[in-house]
Amino acid sequence: MILAQYNILGFYTSKAARQWDRMIAAGADNETYRVFLETNKLPAIQLIVDASLGATLQLVDINDQNVGSPINMTVEDGGHPSVDYKRLIYTGGTLTEMSDGDYYLKIVNGSDTYYSDVFGWTSNTNYLGELMKVSAVTSNIKLGRNYTLNLTGFTFECYLNADYMGLQPEFEEEVTQRDGVNQV
Repeated sequence: MILAQYNILGFYTSKAARQWDRMIAAGADNETYRVFLETNKLPAIQLIVDASLGATLQLVDINDQNVGSPINMTVEDGGHPSVDYKRLIYTGGTLTEMSDGDYYLKIVNGSDTYYSDVFGWTSNTNYLGELMKVSAVTSNIKLGRNYTLNLTGFTFECYLNADYMGLQPEFEEEVTQRDGVNQV
């Protein structure tokens, strides 16, 4: 069971619970809400779970077909003296020869399976240039009173549609007049 998480993409215990699937059911425009990553880049992930003897991360395309081989995740003890939990960790990585498109990640942790939100991979730099790039490097943080995330050295990077976040950039145009002509 997922107890806490710190990721670019949300993880859920069913595909139907994902943001992508809820938006489709509601008739929303998925393009507005989708998270984008540069093609071939997988994001850093850290989940706090109740138990784990080992976990794998699998890239899956939008048609539910596994892409490539599963990747072993690092499993660490939580480190809290009175709460027993495990951290499932993937520090991010770069794959090769992948195609642009829609994908999600699947984590198999024993008998539990977790599904990420759908993300778009694009190598179109013009399209990425229209999106807002979010990049963060973090250190250890504490979620709630019990869960410590060892995030030193993790880099989180994605591209978001600014309209989704309610950000409507304002532009102040400076107009000057020179020789009777307005210069913007």
